Amino acid sequence: MRRFAAGVTVLTCRGPDGPEGITVSAFTSVSLRPPQVLVCLARGSRTLSTILTEGRFAVNVLGWQQRELATRFADRTRTPAQRFAGIAETTLVTGSPVVLDALASLDCLVAQVWPCGDHIVLVGDVVAGSAERLDAPLLLYDGEFCKPAGQEAVHGGSTAPAVCALRLW
Repeated sequence: MRRFAAGVTVLTCRGPDGPEGITVSAFTSVSLRPPQVLVCLARGSRTLSTILTEGRFAVNVLGWQQRELATRFADRTRTPAQRFAGIAETTLVTGSPVVLDALASLDCLVAQVWPCGDHIVLVGDVVAGSAERLDAPLLLYDGEFCKPAGQEAVHGGSTAPAVCALRLW
């Protein structure tokens, strides 16, 4: 599975003790009508427990410039407060934290839950979203962060690539 390039996201939620979050690369769109997404989290995840209790979460899609953020939220030794320290966040509809400078954020309500091996599969109904910034996407491939070749020339940090002519959502 390390040879399958995947986008990198930070999954966030708000529990009784404040915001929580974890880096997740097992994320995909499931349906456009209604808009739904799928994420997979390890059974022992502290964030998973809060999501199941609260019934909501946000998916924050990270760009190349957010490698440190992905590393910070993947670090199991950090507390939730340490993971969120200094991060500009807001909320959309559900109250789940949304990272302000993420490439895209999807605010979700838990729709379905399935145990699957050592993970839990969550399907979320997307109730709100935001996509305010363009950057090269942050990918995980063979255990390392990478970005598609030629992204600097295409994006230049401020404009969309010419091949992005179709917007599905």
